[in-house]
Amino acid sequence: MAPIKAWAAFAALSLVSTAHTWHVELPPCVNNFQPFVNSGCYANPDGKSLTYRSSTSSREMTVEKCTAECKGNGYRYAGLEYYGVCYCGNTVNGAELAAGECSFPCNGDKNETCGGDRKLSVFEDRTFPATDAVTIENYVDTGCWTDNSQIGKSLSWPQDQLDKSVMTPSLCTEACRQGGFPYAGVEYGQECWCGAVMGNETRSVDASQCGIACKGDKTKTCGGRSRINIFFAKEFQSLEPCGHQPQPPLSSAPHEYCCGNWCSTPIPDFGDWDTCAKAKAKCGLQVAACLKQAGWPGAIECFNFQQWCQNIDMFCGWMCREGWDRSCSKKDYFNFYKPVGDGKPITSTSTFPCAATTTTTVPPATTTAVVPPPKGICIQPSNPWYGYGPGNPVGKIPLPAVTCNDLEHEFKGGNPFKMYSNSESSKCRSYTRPNVPSACADACRQQYDSCNAVYAKGCWSFKNWRNRREIGASHEVPVSAALADRSPNLDAAIDKRTFGRFFGDSFWDATNKCKAQYDDCINVNRGVTGAGVCWFYGKW
Repeated sequence: MAPIKAWAAFAALSLVSTAHTWHVELPPCVNNFQPFVNSGCYANPDGKSLTYRSSTSSREMTVEKCTAECKGNGYRYAGLEYYGVCYCGNTVNGAELAAGECSFPCNGDKNETCGGDRKLSVFEDRTFPATDAVTIENYVDTGCWTDNSQIGKSLSWPQDQLDKSVMTPSLCTEACRQGGFPYAGVEYGQECWCGAVMGNETRSVDASQCGIACKGDKTKTCGGRSRINIFFAKEFQSLEPCGHQPQPPLSSAPHEYCCGNWCSTPIPDFGDWDTCAKAKAKCGLQVAACLKQAGWPGAIECFNFQQWCQNIDMFCGWMCREGWDRSCSKKDYFNFYKPVGDGKPITSTSTFPCAATTTTTVPPATTTAVVPPPKGICIQPSNPWYGYGPGNPVGKIPLPAVTCNDLEHEFKGGNPFKMYSNSESSKCRSYTRPNVPSACADACRQQYDSCNAVYAKGCWSFKNWRNRREIGASHEVPVSAALADRSPNLDAAIDKRTFGRFFGDSFWDATNKCKAQYDDCINVNRGVTGAGVCWFYGKW
């Protein structure tokens, strides 16, 4: 574990945990990330052992919620005190105590420990690199930036313990280095600020606007009026910030369309209207899996995959009608609508009742399956206040299909229903008939998770994408930890999906809509039974 430093040089840093007038809280990380590791119990006598105190209520706080908040705000450590007060920081300014000193259960999960009275249960994000060798030489001058937002400062934490009369960039960067902050900034000739992230409304401006000489060295400039010279040390940032997508493992499984970390399983061959419709059904059942597994920002491309699946129906209507002398096959469809990925049609083994087909087995042999109807039995809720309903879910994130089980041995083993949440059917959860309400509840939960991870995340990123477009691409330093996933792929994906409309909500409005839809989804699906469907395998 990287050492948890006592701030000997920062004993007078009384501002840190209460200076919320300067600070803008970023949202918690909604992506999957490496779990923080328990680092012990630490004293918090004055509430300043960790820099940042969350404004989130402690009533339902858990270790997971607090670490997500710290991850989203770019901090290395998370700490919980007094049943669930959440703190974050890059270093810990408190004495280590015996583990038993932190014994209060968390308000949100009584099985977890949330510190004690003025005592912190501390957790570390070990995706941060070791920082023992970092010096002020690691801080790179990123130029002149605005600092006049109405919602907070560009950098959150003023270093008032420093003597302003001798202020220099090196004095400021050393103070921020000791605090473990990746950002350091000098302003108005005499002020020093540190930050874990940069404020989202911070803008790059011409260097001439930072023209006030430093009080400690007139040969150097220290920002200007509402202008700040910012220095950045990447060594103090996580190697896997919120939104980081690990390189997916190579797979030998056949696939035809890829989005981010996810690839589809092959749709079945077709040669007439009936088998073409079943190919569309097999394709459409994989959309929820794409949204769940593609990761950010690749999940945005799942909407293109969804459209690609729907295009099969149009192709069938044009090319596969009886008596028409046109080429109706999977290969022909791929020539019209080339998939993203390998772009090569793969023939798979499938069984279609009441329709003769020719199938080719691709080694190794896979389980023969009957494509179920794509329409699920669970109900998409409606809410006129938030504007969602059937065919128009929040963020266009569909409710995963709960429908007939396509695998014969599972169906005849007593589980006639399945929630299609994975492209590989054998990895999807199956359900007995009495457990249909539980299946719909699981579908509601997956829709909610994808709504947050894709739509709400997209709304947050789109706002900052517009900021980035205004700034230009000449700066390598991210505007905030929330922009750590900046990439040409993200820009391209947002370009395709937005045009200023698709991610039109604020992050908070988006998350509220996702939650309201989830609550409504649970309520309207309590009485769903699946009566009248999925009684006999292959006869839907």
